[in-house]
Amino acid sequence: MNSDIELIENTRPQVNSKTVFAPSAKTAILYIAIFIITIVTLNQTPNLTQKYIGLSNAYFLSFIIGFIISLITFLTLFLKNEKRVSFGNFISLTLSLIFIQSLSPPTSGSGLTLATLLTQENIIYFCIMIFIGPLLEEVTFRGCLFGSVCYFSKSFDGGVIFSMLVTSLVFSTMHAQYDAISAYITEFLFSIILTTIRINTRSLIYPIAAHTILNSFAVISLILSVAF
Repeated sequence: MNSDIELIENTRPQVNSKTVFAPSAKTAILYIAIFIITIVTLNQTPNLTQKYIGLSNAYFLSFIIGFIISLITFLTLFLKNEKRVSFGNFISLTLSLIFIQSLSPPTSGSGLTLATLLTQENIIYFCIMIFIGPLLEEVTFRGCLFGSVCYFSKSFDGGVIFSMLVTSLVFSTMHAQYDAISAYITEFLFSIILTTIRINTRSLIYPIAAHTILNSFAVISLILSVAF
């Protein structure tokens, strides 16, 4: 009986954060470089280009460049690791994201109508949230940042939990558009759940999918709150 239990335990997949999420020091350093380049691109492109193309177009351009960087990174560095992934608790964790989002319903503001909400600029922003943001942020944070922290934290016995907390803290503080501390806490919780999906599935596709569902729910909730 004991040998049977031992056999079962040995067949369970073990998460080696150092090899699964960043297989080598060279890869971890590359992840850090890509993370820094992406963040600098997102923050500095509007400052450098708004004089020539306007602020809205400058922000749009920064997301497009960031998306291209993230897509190339995913296709060249992460896609090859998507062959052997586990479904994990994807559905339950994604539902928990939606539940947390539902606790903070969108505030439409006084006098806001569908006509004033669904402007061309806002529609572009909604498309960025749904189709560009999830891949960009998951590759940047749950891919590059999380992977590099996993690798280098092994030197002082850190692991996926430490790396998850660091990633989530950075992710939440990067959302500087918020004023309320509760919004940063919400973003932190979102990141914890998305990183858990990353750990459980050993995939970036599932966090990207969950992030897409979350952002879609947020956009639809905002539109419905104005319409009704």
